[in-house]
Amino acid sequence: MITPRRHSPKEHAPVSRPASHDERHLPRAGDGERSPRAAGACGESGSACEARSSSDSRAAAEAVALAARTAFGRVVSFVATRTSDLAAAEDAVAEALVEALRSWPRQGIPDDPTAWLAVTAQRRLIDGYRRRQREERLLGELIEAAHTTRLTGASQHPMRGTSPGVASLPSRAGDDRLAVLLACTHPAIATAMHVPLMLQCVLGLTARQIAGVLLVSPTGLTRGLSRTKEKIRAAGISLAVPDLDTLAARLPAVHEAIVATFTVGWELTGDDAIVSGALAGEAIALAEAVVAQCPRDAESLGLLALLQFSHARRAARRDAEGRFVPLIDQSPHLWDRELIARAEDHLRRAAAQTRPGRLQTLAAIQSVHCDRLRTGVTNWAAIVRFYDYAVATDRSVGTLVARAAALHAAGQSEAALAQLDAVPAADVQTYQPYWVTRVRTLEALAHPAAEAARSQAIGLTSDPAVRATLIAHDTAGDDE
Repeated sequence: MITPRRHSPKEHAPVSRPASHDERHLPRAGDGERSPRAAGACGESGSACEARSSSDSRAAAEAVALAARTAFGRVVSFVATRTSDLAAAEDAVAEALVEALRSWPRQGIPDDPTAWLAVTAQRRLIDGYRRRQREERLLGELIEAAHTTRLTGASQHPMRGTSPGVASLPSRAGDDRLAVLLACTHPAIATAMHVPLMLQCVLGLTARQIAGVLLVSPTGLTRGLSRTKEKIRAAGISLAVPDLDTLAARLPAVHEAIVATFTVGWELTGDDAIVSGALAGEAIALAEAVVAQCPRDAESLGLLALLQFSHARRAARRDAEGRFVPLIDQSPHLWDRELIARAEDHLRRAAAQTRPGRLQTLAAIQSVHCDRLRTGVTNWAAIVRFYDYAVATDRSVGTLVARAAALHAAGQSEAALAQLDAVPAADVQTYQPYWVTRVRTLEALAHPAAEAARSQAIGLTSDPAVRATLIAHDTAGDDE
């Protein structure tokens, strides 16, 4: 499991990194081959053709929904870095999704829905800029004709003259999403809003999803996000990758957002499996982008290794029937050897910088878990030592609970229970990993409170497979 989060630890995932959305590689909206089910392709008549049309509409609606959930943040970043207006970019992408709902059932689903949305959104912005320019020009003519005061400061208006960075879409090096991530950590933005803003604007998570990850009120979070976006627009905060010194100061917040995104993806299952893999893949792609910008930053390398180690075990988390498989019971032969090797390389590069940190420590723990592929056993004593080091600098609930789980697995259930009892009750009342770990520990000690803890854990478990395992009185829960 990944426990760098301050809020909730669950074993944590990468899909191939999305290609750069340079305009030269983006098809124009409406171009390219379409699904063979495009409107007009039905050569049948009557009820058969109507059924085909209905099927096409459902398929298109599903494709739009999937694009909205997996590509929203990527498209917003593409548009925002070329307009310097984050809120306007979000609005334009939302309008592009509405347009997709109208046009895809008739024209067919594009071969590259993400590219279609990106180009359609930027065209919406271009049309908006041009419309405002015409309105301003007409207003100026009317005012002048009426011999009233001329418009002042026209050259300073952001909608006059050429549209900033929209019409030409020049090629840009690096990752657009990274640029927006860094803008979200600008000193002018309240620290408490850094992670939520990044999760919504760059990665497309809803306010409700973010609130669930950060354990805050969805309503208050929505208001805070709206105010922050307006501040970015009003202050003219640059949506570009800053210099290395500025970048280094903002990295901790970027790391936190990437981990939170990976965690959200890791926890999605069942019908959300595609979205789960996409979100986890986005997180890993962002971690790779950070390392590309800061190849000698030890914690960035540690973050990438942490995510890769965890994702390498993804295929083993469910059996053929979809049942949950705890890490201790997983078959190492199902793990991704190549990804583990890449993670080990990144961890070695991080260690070579001789600047240890929290993310590197957590990556080292995952390295010990993955070493079972080579040795056939888990060195729990080593994992406990790493957690001892971690909690010396990180007393977050997630890290404390993870240490307790490691103590239990190492045969030190009394010490594990003492660790759990030391965590403030108010911090864990609705924290599912705590209760799952408590169930395991109390059962090992034949403690009568085990059943009450199990009931609490079941009530807090949203994953049906994990809940079924808990109900069956098996040892289950989040991976260590």
